[in-house]
Amino acid sequence: MLRSFLFVFCALSLGAQSPPEGLESAPPPVEQALRARVNQFFQAYIDGKWRVAEQLVAEDSIDAFLGADKQRLQSFEIVKTHYFDNFSRAEIVVLTRREWLIQGRRMVVPMPVTTFWKVVDGQWYWYTPPQSATRNSPFGVMAPGPADSKATTRVLPADPTAAAASILDQVKIDKTEVRLSSYEPSGDEVTVTNAMPGKVTLRADTDLGVPGFILKLEKTELNAGEKCKLLLNMDPKDRRPKPTVTVRLWVAPLEKMIPIRVTFAIPPELERQLPKQP
Repeated sequence: MLRSFLFVFCALSLGAQSPPEGLESAPPPVEQALRARVNQFFQAYIDGKWRVAEQLVAEDSIDAFLGADKQRLQSFEIVKTHYFDNFSRAEIVVLTRREWLIQGRRMVVPMPVTTFWKVVDGQWYWYTPPQSATRNSPFGVMAPGPADSKATTRVLPADPTAAAASILDQVKIDKTEVRLSSYEPSGDEVTVTNAMPGKVTLRADTDLGVPGFILKLEKTELNAGEKCKLLLNMDPKDRRPKPTVTVRLWVAPLEKMIPIRVTFAIPPELERQLPKQP
């Protein structure tokens, strides 16, 4: 599990580095040809068909590909492309999602991975740059961005467990408790923030049905860096006290549930009947 923590941290750290200067767009035929090869390569990692992926590897990188650990992916998405050398080489950042066993639970974690491609005999092939500038990963070779001479780079975190927990905690809410009224219309909202490098899907439900209590998400999908509001409204049908409700905010693909406690204020006439606290 420790190795998983370390790789998740490194993958996210390296994916956040700035790529070297290059062109982000290419003539449509070049772009289409490259994307087709990249899609075929990563689809092989979803299907577990390593021989298919090997056919897309440059001859000078076959040994590196065969020697690398190979782990299946759940999904992938091309998020950034940089071209070099008159569109004969490219650096592709791909957001991958795969299952990790973390703290005894299986979770699907998104991780950005940088791969390198070059044209050989008119076709795009995956390849590994000089090893002095790269690091191996289960999905190939990742390269850091330009070094900052004023900063000291730490490759591994001092506390891997805390680093992994922080990655899983990048979908957050601004409050965990809400108080509404059990006898008159009322409402509140909870802000959800996605600091993950990729898109997440949201769903909200409750552990207990209360007449008049309504949940609504402004969005069910949040891209990286986006926010939305979970709206909680109460339109009571009577003035009777209402039980405490737990709202469950589900986050995919993290398979994470964030609880929100909702209590309901009772009518003043009933509150006056309650025994006073000593």
